[in-house]
Amino acid sequence: MKTLIMSALVALSLATPGSSTDAAPVFSSKALTPGTLTLARNQVSVPGVIEVDKATLLDTVAKRQGFVVVEFYDSTSPDTSGECARQGPALDRIAGRYAGQVDFLRFDIARDRAFAEALRVTVCPSFLFLDHNQPEPNRLSKRHWGYLSEAQLEELLKEYFRL
Repeated sequence: MKTLIMSALVALSLATPGSSTDAAPVFSSKALTPGTLTLARNQVSVPGVIEVDKATLLDTVAKRQGFVVVEFYDSTSPDTSGECARQGPALDRIAGRYAGQVDFLRFDIARDRAFAEALRVTVCPSFLFLDHNQPEPNRLSKRHWGYLSEAQLEELLKEYFRL
Protein backbone atom coordinates (compact mmCIF):
# COMPACT_ATOMS: atom_id res chain seq x y z
CA MET A 1 0.00 0.00 0.00
CA LYS A 2 2.80 2.45 0.87
CA THR A 3 4.36 1.74 -2.54
CA LEU A 4 1.07 2.68 -4.20
CA ILE A 5 0.85 5.87 -2.15
CA MET A 6 4.45 6.81 -2.90
CA SER A 7 3.86 6.14 -6.62
CA ALA A 8 0.87 8.47 -6.62
CA LEU A 9 2.76 11.19 -4.74
CA VAL A 10 5.67 10.88 -7.18
CA ALA A 11 3.23 11.10 -10.10
CA LEU A 12 1.94 14.34 -8.62
CA SER A 13 5.46 15.72 -8.60
CA LEU A 14 6.25 15.28 -12.29
CA ALA A 15 4.97 18.67 -13.42
CA THR A 16 7.17 21.71 -14.00
CA PRO A 17 7.84 23.96 -10.95
CA GLY A 18 6.31 27.43 -10.93
CA SER A 19 2.70 26.65 -11.66
CA SER A 20 -0.32 24.60 -10.70
CA THR A 21 -1.21 21.37 -12.44
CA ASP A 22 -3.72 18.55 -12.64
CA ALA A 23 -2.28 15.15 -11.77
CA ALA A 24 -2.97 11.53 -10.90
CA PRO A 25 -5.88 10.09 -8.91
CA VAL A 26 -5.55 9.85 -5.14
CA PHE A 27 -7.08 7.61 -2.45
CA SER A 28 -9.84 7.33 0.18
CA SER A 29 -10.86 6.47 3.79
CA LYS A 30 -10.45 8.30 7.11
CA ALA A 31 -7.46 9.49 9.13
CA LEU A 32 -6.46 12.67 10.92
CA THR A 33 -8.62 15.31 12.50
CA PRO A 34 -7.21 18.85 12.62
CA GLY A 35 -6.34 20.09 16.05
CA THR A 36 -4.07 22.38 17.96
CA LEU A 37 -0.45 21.39 18.20
CA THR A 38 2.98 22.92 18.49
CA LEU A 39 4.53 23.48 15.10
CA ALA A 40 8.25 22.93 14.66
CA ARG A 41 8.56 26.06 12.51
CA ASN A 42 7.57 28.67 15.06
CA GLN A 43 6.75 26.76 18.27
CA VAL A 44 3.23 28.14 18.64
CA SER A 45 -0.13 26.39 18.67
CA VAL A 46 -2.22 26.84 15.55
CA PRO A 47 -5.72 25.37 15.27
CA GLY A 48 -6.42 23.59 12.02
CA VAL A 49 -2.85 23.07 10.74
CA ILE A 50 -1.13 19.77 11.52
CA GLU A 51 2.65 19.31 11.34
CA VAL A 52 3.20 15.78 10.00
CA ASP A 53 6.09 13.39 9.52
CA LYS A 54 6.50 11.08 6.51
CA ALA A 55 4.55 8.16 8.03
CA THR A 56 1.64 10.38 9.06
CA LEU A 57 1.58 12.11 5.68
CA LEU A 58 1.48 8.80 3.80
CA ASP A 59 -1.18 7.41 6.14
CA THR A 60 -3.33 10.54 5.86
CA VAL A 61 -3.10 10.65 2.07
CA ALA A 62 -4.04 6.97 1.92
CA LYS A 63 -6.96 7.10 4.35
CA ARG A 64 -8.43 10.60 4.43
CA GLN A 65 -11.80 11.56 2.98
CA GLY A 66 -12.58 15.13 2.07
CA PHE A 67 -10.25 17.97 1.10
CA VAL A 68 -6.58 18.05 2.14
CA VAL A 69 -3.94 20.72 1.53
CA VAL A 70 -0.31 19.81 2.21
CA GLU A 71 2.34 22.53 2.52
CA PHE A 72 5.95 21.44 2.03
CA TYR A 73 8.49 23.80 3.62
CA ASP A 74 12.14 23.74 4.67
CA SER A 75 12.89 24.76 8.25
CA THR A 76 16.65 24.84 7.56
CA SER A 77 16.53 27.08 4.50
CA PRO A 78 18.06 30.55 4.84
CA ASP A 79 14.93 31.73 2.95
CA THR A 80 16.54 34.79 1.38
CA SER A 81 13.26 35.70 -0.35
CA GLY A 82 11.18 35.53 2.85
CA GLU A 83 8.53 33.36 1.19
CA CYS A 84 8.58 30.57 3.78
CA ALA A 85 8.40 33.05 6.64
CA ARG A 86 5.35 34.73 5.09
CA GLN A 87 3.69 31.49 3.98
CA GLY A 88 3.17 30.02 7.45
CA PRO A 89 0.98 32.85 8.79
CA ALA A 90 -1.02 33.09 5.54
CA LEU A 91 -1.78 29.36 5.62
CA ASP A 92 -2.62 29.53 9.34
CA ARG A 93 -5.22 32.25 8.72
CA ILE A 94 -6.76 30.37 5.78
CA ALA A 95 -6.84 27.17 7.86
CA GLY A 96 -8.77 29.05 10.53
CA ARG A 97 -11.34 30.25 7.99
CA TYR A 98 -11.77 26.80 6.42
CA ALA A 99 -11.66 24.73 9.62
CA GLY A 100 -13.98 21.75 9.32
CA GLN A 101 -14.05 22.00 5.51
CA VAL A 102 -10.40 21.35 4.62
CA ASP A 103 -7.61 19.56 6.48
CA PHE A 104 -4.31 21.45 6.37
CA LEU A 105 -1.02 19.59 6.81
CA ARG A 106 2.59 20.79 6.94
CA PHE A 107 5.61 18.68 6.07
CA ASP A 108 9.14 19.90 6.82
CA ILE A 109 11.34 18.52 4.04
CA ALA A 110 14.37 18.92 6.33
CA ARG A 111 13.01 15.94 8.30
CA ASP A 112 13.39 13.60 5.32
CA ARG A 113 15.25 15.02 2.32
CA ALA A 114 15.23 11.69 0.44
CA PHE A 115 11.42 11.60 0.65
CA ALA A 116 11.23 15.22 -0.53
CA GLU A 117 13.55 14.43 -3.44
CA ALA A 118 11.41 11.42 -4.37
CA LEU A 119 8.42 13.78 -4.49
CA ARG A 120 10.51 16.27 -6.47
CA VAL A 121 9.87 19.02 -3.97
CA THR A 122 12.53 21.47 -5.08
CA VAL A 123 10.80 24.75 -4.33
CA CYS A 124 9.59 25.73 -0.89
CA PRO A 125 6.93 26.39 -0.10
CA SER A 126 5.10 23.90 -2.32
CA PHE A 127 1.49 22.76 -2.05
CA LEU A 128 -0.48 19.63 -2.79
CA PHE A 129 -4.30 19.93 -3.07
CA LEU A 130 -6.16 16.61 -2.66
CA ASP A 131 -9.88 16.04 -3.23
CA HIS A 132 -10.99 12.71 -1.77
CA ASN A 133 -14.71 13.42 -2.28
CA GLN A 134 -14.67 12.28 -5.90
CA PRO A 135 -15.31 8.63 -6.77
CA GLU A 136 -12.37 6.71 -8.20
CA PRO A 137 -10.82 7.18 -10.73
CA ASN A 138 -11.91 10.84 -10.79
CA ARG A 139 -10.19 11.97 -7.61
CA LEU A 140 -8.59 15.31 -8.28
CA SER A 141 -5.06 16.25 -7.24
CA LYS A 142 -3.32 19.51 -8.01
CA ARG A 143 0.01 20.98 -7.11
CA HIS A 144 1.46 24.48 -6.80
CA TRP A 145 5.07 25.59 -6.33
CA GLY A 146 6.01 28.81 -4.58
CA TYR A 147 4.51 31.35 -2.22
CA LEU A 148 0.74 31.89 -2.18
CA SER A 149 -0.85 34.94 -0.57
CA GLU A 150 -4.02 34.49 1.48
CA ALA A 151 -6.07 35.69 -1.50
CA GLN A 152 -4.31 33.25 -3.85
CA LEU A 153 -4.75 30.35 -1.41
CA GLU A 154 -8.43 31.16 -1.04
CA GLU A 155 -8.85 31.44 -4.82
CA LEU A 156 -7.24 27.99 -5.32
CA LEU A 157 -9.41 26.43 -2.60
CA LYS A 158 -12.50 27.77 -4.34
CA GLU A 159 -11.29 26.69 -7.78
CA TYR A 160 -10.03 23.23 -6.83
CA PHE A 161 -12.56 22.30 -4.14
CA ARG A 162 -15.51 24.52 -5.17
CA LEU A 163 -15.80 26.00 -1.67
